[in-house]
Amino acid sequence: MQDHRVETRNNIVERLSRAQLSSQEDTVRKSILKAFADAGKAPSVQELAHDLGLPFTSVLKTCRTLAAADLIVWQDDTTRIMSAYPFSGIPTAHQVLLAGHTPCYAMCAIDALGIPFMLGHGASIRSACFFCHNSVTVDIDGGLLQRAHTSTLVGWLSTRDGCCLAEARCPLMNFFCDESHLHAWHATCLQESGTSLSILEALEVGKAAFGALLT
Repeated sequence: MQDHRVETRNNIVERLSRAQLSSQEDTVRKSILKAFADAGKAPSVQELAHDLGLPFTSVLKTCRTLAAADLIVWQDDTTRIMSAYPFSGIPTAHQVLLAGHTPCYAMCAIDALGIPFMLGHGASIRSACFFCHNSVTVDIDGGLLQRAHTSTLVGWLSTRDGCCLAEARCPLMNFFCDESHLHAWHATCLQESGTSLSILEALEVGKAAFGALLT
């Protein structure tokens, strides 16, 4: 299990480390994540500049820096933030309900499990089995798994290579009702590399990947 935690943690933490962000750039990064949590959607560059009291051009440059480091998903022709790991700016199969916050969406199942730890909030995650499409739920509070339905819930940790993980891995990192459903799915795409995780293992991966992103 330790290897899974380190691999996933390194994906985001090493990218953040390699980016060598300035203090101001890191403030913008954290503000983007907080805005997603509060509003359930991506902030505009104008909103970030206003809230932080920074020049528009400075925030725009920072967004491009964050995108180049694969810390956010950015649409340059419209100068829009599309997503910011672990948040998705468009609806996905993984909805995260945080008490007192607008519902938000995660980019994948692992991201959804990491959001409560990043924010220090309890959360209820609503998703679906990627094979049979039946509803699944995960409730987290006090940093602990409170309930998973189904009780046999598992997740897939993709190791597919790609310069943008939002495109390469996130669509594959989903929940499954049980191991049999995961195996049935994987039998249709044997070329996909990754690992099956129990819900408790997946929770630890999400915590290790995203728990310290706002510290």
